[in-house]
Amino acid sequence: MPGKFIKICGLTNYSDAKAAFEAGADYLGFILIPGARRAIEKAEFERIDFGRKVGVFLNAPIDFVLSFKLDVIQLHGTESEEYIAELRSQTTCEIWKALPVVDKASFDFAKDNYKDLTLLIDSEKGGRSCDRVLAGELSKIRPTILAGGLTPENVGGAIALGEPIGVDVAGGVESAIDPRKKDIDKIKAFIKEARKNL
Repeated sequence: MPGKFIKICGLTNYSDAKAAFEAGADYLGFILIPGARRAIEKAEFERIDFGRKVGVFLNAPIDFVLSFKLDVIQLHGTESEEYIAELRSQTTCEIWKALPVVDKASFDFAKDNYKDLTLLIDSEKGGRSCDRVLAGELSKIRPTILAGGLTPENVGGAIALGEPIGVDVAGGVESAIDPRKKDIDKIKAFIKEARKNL
């Protein structure tokens, strides 16, 4: 894992992944959840032979997770400690666990669970945005990656609220016309602002 890092997520095609990599992204994120809006086709994913690749999964069978060549496995579902232990026994990939932090209860849950994993602090699916202040507090207690609603305009302020080891953006660098495509100018602006503040 690089020191402080930037991840561009929700990449759906080779050209956007290449552009993000060349712009300086430390990690390239791919949604490997069948049917998801930003999911990448497996054949397209397998064309990408550069960068550190993060696969995003949601309560997926372990065999499915292991069918991808990855550097990091990012779990977004209700995966149990037993599931994670089984996954770890079969791969050397780093594992990140995504959790929402939107109030004191979710902060306490994130603080007290998945103790040996890096946490990715996201917004609540279809609900409230991540509480940036609480996310900042959590990042002072344990290794966390800040995600959920970040843009080139707000990433610096979000970082300043805590001590995240990394930031993760998807929607904040998408094309206004097609959410499955990235805007390279937004990617460059995001990386520039994040790098200045991390």
